[in-house]
Amino acid sequence: MASGSKPHTAIVQPSLQIGSITGSAGSSGRKQTGRWWQRLADDKEAIAKVFATSSDFAVLDYSMPLINGVGATRQIRARLPTTEVLIYTVHDDLELIHECLKAGARSYLLKSNMESHLLSAIESLAMHEPFFTGNVFETLLDSYLASRPTLGMAQATEHNLPL
Repeated sequence: MASGSKPHTAIVQPSLQIGSITGSAGSSGRKQTGRWWQRLADDKEAIAKVFATSSDFAVLDYSMPLINGVGATRQIRARLPTTEVLIYTVHDDLELIHECLKAGARSYLLKSNMESHLLSAIESLAMHEPFFTGNVFETLLDSYLASRPTLGMAQATEHNLPL
């Protein structure tokens, strides 16, 4: 992190314990530090902390007891459009991934990948870049490819494309 710049602040949804994280920010080699609030009372408190601190990013469980991750993401992004949101969940479901992304989440992480990918996801969010693990990316890619018309041989010849 550049000297004199403010550290990235994050809100972590209830029951996720992380502590302070310091790591390199991708290929730039700059150090990023996150300050974390641990074990917030509930999801409404987590959202209130995001608003009160103008956090750089929020790490939220999709299955929060009072407000789900989609609703929380919508609230956060409506009030703080530059705050990045990471949703973590056990659900590897295309519709849920789409819902979270449409609400404004920039990262979607399965709980089974949290330990090995959380720091990388946060580093990406700190640089305002999305982050998806391989299995979530494959789900999104499969959906995208299934929705695209295929370029058949007849179309290729009609447009004089090399075969």
